[in-house]
Amino acid sequence: MSIIHTAALTVALAASSPDVRGEVDIAAYDEFTRTMFAEVHEQLARQIVTDYELNEGSVLEIAFGAPYLSLALARLTMLDFHILVQDSSERTLVMQRISEAGMSPRFVVDYGRSDALQFEAGSYEMVIARDAMRFWPGKTAAFSEVNRVLKPGGVALLGGGLGRSYTDRDAARFWAKVQDWRNRTNHRPWAATSPYPEMLEAALVEAGIPSYRVWTEGGYCNCRTWVEWFKDAAPADARTVPPMPATSAGPAEGGPAPDFVLTDDAGGSIRLADLKGRVVVLDFWGVDCRACLNMMDRLKPEFASLDTSRLAVLAVNIDADRSLFEQFLEQRGNLGFRMLYDDAGVAESYGIHGLPHFVMIDQDGVIRSRVKGSTEQHLHRIKADVERLLGLSLSQ
Repeated sequence: MSIIHTAALTVALAASSPDVRGEVDIAAYDEFTRTMFAEVHEQLARQIVTDYELNEGSVLEIAFGAPYLSLALARLTMLDFHILVQDSSERTLVMQRISEAGMSPRFVVDYGRSDALQFEAGSYEMVIARDAMRFWPGKTAAFSEVNRVLKPGGVALLGGGLGRSYTDRDAARFWAKVQDWRNRTNHRPWAATSPYPEMLEAALVEAGIPSYRVWTEGGYCNCRTWVEWFKDAAPADARTVPPMPATSAGPAEGGPAPDFVLTDDAGGSIRLADLKGRVVVLDFWGVDCRACLNMMDRLKPEFASLDTSRLAVLAVNIDADRSLFEQFLEQRGNLGFRMLYDDAGVAESYGIHGLPHFVMIDQDGVIRSRVKGSTEQHLHRIKADVERLLGLSLSQ
C-alpha cells in the first residue's frame, strides 16, 4: 500500500460543521504524544496483540495527530493500516512520522470524519482510536460507522488510557507528570471536555451495538475511558480478553450518603455523620485534573462568604498515590476548602467514575444531587442546588 490523498473528501470536510479539534495546536500535540507517550503506545500495542491475537489483516485508526499506536502495532505484526485524518496540516505530520518510521508501504492516509466513514462495509479486522474519541462531534453516528466498517467478528477499541501494564500508583504518577508538562509548556487544552462513561454507553445503545464494554482506568478520570466491542457479538458471547474491572453506580439521589472518616490537610479528623445539620458538598478531584482545579477556583468565591455552620465543602482527592496530594498541598496550599485524601475508599463507595464529580448532601445526610462536569452549565447547577438546600441565593 502507499500513502494517498482523497481530494473529494477535502471538499466534503470543508462544508461540514467544525468540531473541537480546531482548538488544538497539532504540532504541540504531536510533541506531547511523541515524548510523553512513547512507552505507553509500545505497551498498548503488546496488549492488543496478546488480547486479540491479531497479526495479519487491516486496521483502521481514526487518528488525531500522528498514529503512534498503529506504528507500534506495525513493528510487532504484519498488519496493514489505514489512517483517517481531518485536515492537511494533520496529514502532512502523519505522513512525515510514517516515513520516518520506514513504514510507508503498509500505511494509507485518507481524509474523513469519524461519523461519516467513506469505506466499504466489512473492511477491517480492527478499528482503533486512542485519545481521539473525545474530539468526535457525533459519537452515536461514529459508533454506528465504526461498526459498519468492521468485518464480522472484528473488534473496536476506542478511548484513552495507558493499558494494563501500569499499576494505579504508576498511572497516577504518570498522569501527574503529564499535567506538569502541560502546565510548564502552557499548551492549549486538547478539548473542552471528555465524555463520561454514561454518555458513551448511551451512544452505544443508540447506535445499536448489542454487546460492548466501557471501563475507566483508575476508576475515575473520564479521559481514561475505553470502549470495546466485537461486531455481531451477542451479549452472552464469551471472550478471551481479560475482563475489565467492575464499576458501581454508587448510592442514588434520595438515598443516604455513605458515612466515612478522613483526615483533612490540617490534620483534623472529619466524619460525615458529624456534619448532620449542615449541607455538605463533596468535591471529588485529582491532581492531574485541570477541570477539577478550575471548578475549585470558580466555586471558591461563591462559597467563601457562607456560614460554615450551615455549609461544609470537602475536597476529596482520589489519586492512587498519596504523595501527589501531599506535593500538591506543598506547592499550591489550601484552595479554600477542607482538603482531604481518600484513603478509605470513599470514591468507590460513592461510585465516582469521572471527574470533577460533586455530590450534594442535605442536612439529614441524604444525597440530593450529583453534578459531573466542568462547564458553565455544571457550575450554575451546583450553585442552584446549594442555594435550594440552604434556602438562599448565592448570587445576592
